[in-house]
Amino acid sequence: MKKFLEKVADEILKNYGADNSRHVVIVPNKRSEIFLKNHLKEKTATTLWLPEFFTIDEFITASSGLVSLDPILIYFELYEIHKTIQEKETMPLEDFLSWAPIMLSDFNDIDLHLGDAEYIFKHLTEAKAIEQWNLEGKPLTALQKNYLFFYRSLYSYYTELKKRLAIKRAGYKGMIYRHLCENISSHTGKWEGFTFSFVGFNALTNSELTIFGYLKNNFATTIYLDTDLYYLGTASTNAQQSGAGRFINEMITDWGLKNITWIDDALTSAKNKVSVYGVAKQVGQVKFAGKKLEKWLDNLDPGADSKDIAVVLADENLLVPLLHSLPKEGKGNKMITYNVTMGYPLMQSAMGRFIQQWLNFLIRFSGNKFGTTDLIQLINNPITALLLDDANAKMRTTLIHDLLETGKVYLNTEEFFSLLPENKKDSVTLLFSNLLSGTPDVIRFLDSLTDLLGLSKELIERKGHTAFPLLKEQLSKTHSLVAKSRLMLENQKGAINLKAFQKILLQLMRRSEINLKGEPLEGIQIMGMLETRNLDFKKIIVLSANEGILPKTGTMESFIPFDIRHDNKLPLPKEQNDIYAYYFLRLLQRAEQVALVYNTDSDKFGGGEKSRFILQLEHELPQIFTDKEKLIHLSTPVSETQNTISIAKNDTVLKGLKNKARSGFSASSLNVYRNCPLKFYFSEVLQLKEKQKIEPEIEFNVFGNAIHGVLENIYRNFLGKNIDPAELKKFIPKAGMLLDKELAEIYKGGNTKTGKNHLIYEVAKKYIVQFLKYEAGKSGMSGIQIVGLEERIKETARLGDYEVTLKGFLDRVERTETGDLRIIDYKTGKVEPNDLKLNTKTTETEQLAEGKKEKLFQLLFYAYLYRLHSGDSAYPRLGIYSLRMLSSYGLIETDLPGGIDFFEDYLTGLIAEIFDPSVSFSQTEDDRICDYCDFKDICNR
Repeated sequence: MKKFLEKVADEILKNYGADNSRHVVIVPNKRSEIFLKNHLKEKTATTLWLPEFFTIDEFITASSGLVSLDPILIYFELYEIHKTIQEKETMPLEDFLSWAPIMLSDFNDIDLHLGDAEYIFKHLTEAKAIEQWNLEGKPLTALQKNYLFFYRSLYSYYTELKKRLAIKRAGYKGMIYRHLCENISSHTGKWEGFTFSFVGFNALTNSELTIFGYLKNNFATTIYLDTDLYYLGTASTNAQQSGAGRFINEMITDWGLKNITWIDDALTSAKNKVSVYGVAKQVGQVKFAGKKLEKWLDNLDPGADSKDIAVVLADENLLVPLLHSLPKEGKGNKMITYNVTMGYPLMQSAMGRFIQQWLNFLIRFSGNKFGTTDLIQLINNPITALLLDDANAKMRTTLIHDLLETGKVYLNTEEFFSLLPENKKDSVTLLFSNLLSGTPDVIRFLDSLTDLLGLSKELIERKGHTAFPLLKEQLSKTHSLVAKSRLMLENQKGAINLKAFQKILLQLMRRSEINLKGEPLEGIQIMGMLETRNLDFKKIIVLSANEGILPKTGTMESFIPFDIRHDNKLPLPKEQNDIYAYYFLRLLQRAEQVALVYNTDSDKFGGGEKSRFILQLEHELPQIFTDKEKLIHLSTPVSETQNTISIAKNDTVLKGLKNKARSGFSASSLNVYRNCPLKFYFSEVLQLKEKQKIEPEIEFNVFGNAIHGVLENIYRNFLGKNIDPAELKKFIPKAGMLLDKELAEIYKGGNTKTGKNHLIYEVAKKYIVQFLKYEAGKSGMSGIQIVGLEERIKETARLGDYEVTLKGFLDRVERTETGDLRIIDYKTGKVEPNDLKLNTKTTETEQLAEGKKEKLFQLLFYAYLYRLHSGDSAYPRLGIYSLRMLSSYGLIETDLPGGIDFFEDYLTGLIAEIFDPSVSFSQTEDDRICDYCDFKDICNR
């Protein structure tokens, strides 16, 4: 079957011959142009005068007489308008830059679709006013008034922006398109005597329909549509495809087209050419694609070309892992060539991350102090490693260790420079002086960045550095961005601070890609869905064919709500779905073999489902699939089967277990085993520890330890005697002071006065105050005697065949008004009464053996340990104070009708299992546990 662009080339040569000098071909994108030019060249033996080629956007911009302005420069114009409109209420530029892209996007939509801006914004203002209206007739607050004023002002922003840009003979895309629409007859005189071909148009906006409709009616024009009966709506199936064929049908109706050229019947007549594969995880998909390509290349027919193979990424984030999974050699050790149509995102590169980290570091730099964690991230960046040079690699590791050892969340520059080794200071001081230059102005930052780029380039050229194969291109692209930024900021000096500049630079970086080398007409094509327009391939792999990705779902950022958009025929998410339905089905039309691959793994939001487009085909065109009954699902990544990790208990492991038995099992370590034996092996046998880090925010353990410390200090006043509620109340106003003192010890250098930390601090203080009020007001408290606080107990026990050490840390031991001993545990998290209960359906041992009831297990362990320690034959009572749930439950005590004598038997069995050589340390199957595990990277490896 002939390719679409190949048929177009035949028609152009048939109609216009070798002289196309007065012929214009308009295509959707540049890639279509490249392939069509190549078909024309291949089909001509003599000299050929090519037609003049334009993409849709190039043609309209060239015809309009306006220049397309960079969006960021338009944001500056909008900000000037904002200052005029808002006057004293003007917001800072860094805040306005969050609004400007949405505002410009709405203006763009209105103009592209020829909407009535005045009516739309009037309607929008009225709708927002109704939202704020109240039946009581209360006056609007200042916030509500500002809110409504903003919406009333949108039309003024729109009209003023267009006036300012018109003076400069510039515009944004929608403005340029609308301008040409409104002046079409006077702007197309330059094309007098030309003929036109429109190739592969789909999903034209109202402005495009108007412009190209005028050309069709006033110039000799041929229209080539790439269609199929299945989605055009006239197939033998009689299925009106309102999605994929929607825009082509609208174009046919709007332009009154008759006798459409080449309506294929490829999809309804095709059989056994599409296979669907469900593969776990992203890495599984790219590994599968590599294996599939190897198989196709090995079986390639003589004379067949690898350029007829394409890998299409519905999720372009798969590009980098895919590049590492592609086969390098084919049959006969022949090198396989690839052409990557997508660029490598600068944002995801080492240089991109370095700039983001550096800007974050400088913005947070305050009062000569910087965040230690921010600096460690910056030092760990590969660009910093390159700048420090190989000779300083060990110093870099030592420096990070020393920064962690300080334990300080914030450091000043003097403290940092004191950590540098004396013999290295000369070589690295200049670099860190640049990085730690305080909060500079934007120009100073650009100067420092330029210096670092120059130093990086010099190091690469001098050493032939091979660690970053794309680094030269990253440096070149970043240099261009710096130059572009300087030009943009020329008229904004002093008006832009570092926060505002960060938003500008990140937007520039998001639009910047590092071009990967490749010949566009040779080799296997690696492309995104948009690049496939008008192109045909014999063999195709589509990756991430998942619902939510193909088509992409998400919220639309707009000030104009759904109903007003719908009434004024502005684009909605449905339009994007229909566009991608067309791209998807068109891609399958002329293919001979198609592999649709989707990720079977579901995330916390659901997912793991194949695209609705696949489900639609399965329902309407079942014959197109290689297997109608059972689709192929690969449950594990190809060539990387991830079986459950299992560690056998050899002599070395058993020796480690014996050492652990001597040092002592705690309730928490045994709970680790009950949840995941493999984690127990890593943490307790191998004694691997979580990587040392400094947290800028108060962590859960610091939060809990601080509260425990405060309560211990308060209740120590009652140790060995009864609690006096009146005395206890006196500590309530001192809660903040005691908490400050505790945090000063365990959270050195941490800031609790602002931000999230202040909120956490206030919650901790509230928990303490509520607890003291609860206990002071509880009846019978004066009859309770404190026996022990934060008591460390360590005892040896004979459990079956094993003698082991058991150890614990008891928050509070008290004697109740009835004379009973009671162990109390404080929890800052959520605890429900059911957590401390066992049912009567199965035995207590069986219920604990399920590995759940961690809090109950901990209390039972403490009870057993305390009985060993005290020599008392009776078990103490057990309870938990959940400070989070205090108002709901108060003290939650264990509810065990059969008592707790069973626990010794359960503990004996658990210890026996831990030492049993026939029972391996295996990985848990509970993903919730794995998500928060310190060792998940080891397991994933």
